[in-house]
Amino acid sequence: MEGGGTLVDLCLEAASRSADSVRSWRRQRRTLEILPAHLAESLLHQLLVKNLFSPPLLELFQLSVEELDLNGELSVDAEWMAYIGGFRHLRVLKVESCKALNNSAIWHLSGMESIEELRVDRCSKITNQGLEHILTLGKLKHLGLSETGIGEQGIGKLAVLRNLSHLDLGGLPVTDSHVSSLLVLQHLIDLQLWGSSITNEGANMLKGFPRLEILNLAWTKVSVVPSMPRVSQLNLSHCVVLSVSEEGSALDQLRLSGATMQDPLRVLHSHSLPELSVLELSATNLAALTFLGSLKRVVKLDLSSMPSVSSDTMNLLAKCARNLKHLDLSDTRVGSEGVAVLTGHVPALEHLSLRGTSITDSVFGYLGLMPSLIDIDLSNTSLTGAPVDSSFWSVLHLQQLHNLRRLDLRRTRFSDKSCKRLACLVRLTHLLLCAEFLTDASLHELSALPNLRSLAFQGTVLTDAGLRSLKPPLLLEELDLTDCWLLTEGCLLQFCDYYRSVTVKHDRIAGNLNSQRSSVRRMQVKNPHVPVKTQGKIGRDERIRYTFSELHELRGLTSEVAAWEMSTLPRELSRTLQDEDHIEPSSS
Repeated sequence: MEGGGTLVDLCLEAASRSADSVRSWRRQRRTLEILPAHLAESLLHQLLVKNLFSPPLLELFQLSVEELDLNGELSVDAEWMAYIGGFRHLRVLKVESCKALNNSAIWHLSGMESIEELRVDRCSKITNQGLEHILTLGKLKHLGLSETGIGEQGIGKLAVLRNLSHLDLGGLPVTDSHVSSLLVLQHLIDLQLWGSSITNEGANMLKGFPRLEILNLAWTKVSVVPSMPRVSQLNLSHCVVLSVSEEGSALDQLRLSGATMQDPLRVLHSHSLPELSVLELSATNLAALTFLGSLKRVVKLDLSSMPSVSSDTMNLLAKCARNLKHLDLSDTRVGSEGVAVLTGHVPALEHLSLRGTSITDSVFGYLGLMPSLIDIDLSNTSLTGAPVDSSFWSVLHLQQLHNLRRLDLRRTRFSDKSCKRLACLVRLTHLLLCAEFLTDASLHELSALPNLRSLAFQGTVLTDAGLRSLKPPLLLEELDLTDCWLLTEGCLLQFCDYYRSVTVKHDRIAGNLNSQRSSVRRMQVKNPHVPVKTQGKIGRDERIRYTFSELHELRGLTSEVAAWEMSTLPRELSRTLQDEDHIEPSSS
């Protein structure tokens, strides 16, 4: 079975290798029509990732695809939807954040009897008129309409979709009267009303949903939550909370991030704390944290941005951390000594965030004693990765973590020498770095990580020559070069053209990469790692002399601005610009 999976992956990879590959198999219509749904969906996904997809290709998948995820694809418009409207067995369609979708595009979905889940969240051009087409989908069970242009009149018509079990109306003008009209939806399990206009009166009506298990009332005026025996997940983030009923409570997850609690002990003890598996208290006004010792089953705990959380708090936390898998201590007063307290008490901990804390390089030694860690966020700290003594580099402690897959070191003080030691973390799949001290050398060292799928190398002094000579890891899917100011648009597009399987992020190519790639010729060399030859002698890029902040200030400066703002520039750059004023443009 394992070998078969590998063979399937190789076949899909070959089919999506290039535009020529697509042209060779797209004529085999009959084969595509009988392709199993999960394979057709995987192939379609790979074509999207590699920017090899165009709307006419959708016609080839109309008889095979059952689930289609186009979330965030900005090119999706009425043409795409016209083809999607012909899908015979489509059950799930996700088009969240497809900004070009409008009411006329949604019309193509009218009457599709197979659709059970539709997500159009954050498609702001869809209004009440577009909702009329959605209401014809009688088998809908999951519907996401958050942050669309649907108004009060449209919300009132949702009652006709009697089979709905999951409904997301976040950010819409839902009122108490709308809650009353929606009570006919007796199958509702999940109801998202965050950012709505609902009040305590409307919240009291929610008892009329007999099967409701997940309720999101964040950013509303609700302050008193009535008894709802079946609700296991409750979100009251950024609300002014007075009480949460404990009568017959089955509450398993409670989210109170940013909430104001006039009587915190009353809120937190109005239900059974020992039964909670998820508790989020980020940015709350809690001072007394003695209740932490009662969290016997907690799996996920968010204490970020709480001024009262310090290294001393870890003694309380250690008493209930046996089952803890997710712990967020970012932007608190926890230091390395606090992390030391947790060692030996968190055998199941997989995700740990220490972002913005006062930890030092000694923390690496303590992290190495937490064997289950998968994801560590150490960003916004003063870590350097330097040796703790004359011979041993502190970051090497992480080699003991055989499950570690994601490491975030953005905005730390890591240098090229420190990054060289990261190359020993061969199991990493996601690595994030952002530091103005890092150069081409670090990127080349990190490219040796064999399992890397996502690499962020932000705000560095990476040069065109460094990017041209880079050979990405075979599994790399995403390369984030945001704020690497020394890179030019031409070099970035050339890299993208050669490595189509790698999605590159940079503000110079933030537009539609498909149209940009079509106008870029491949470099006229057999080996893509050899820099392109240019006429004349190439000197050192003087921008490398300046700090990140100085480059940021100079970014986008035009010659007209430079004429009257010359005195604000660094002396060397000012002289360079004055010299360039006398250079005639090249004939090319």
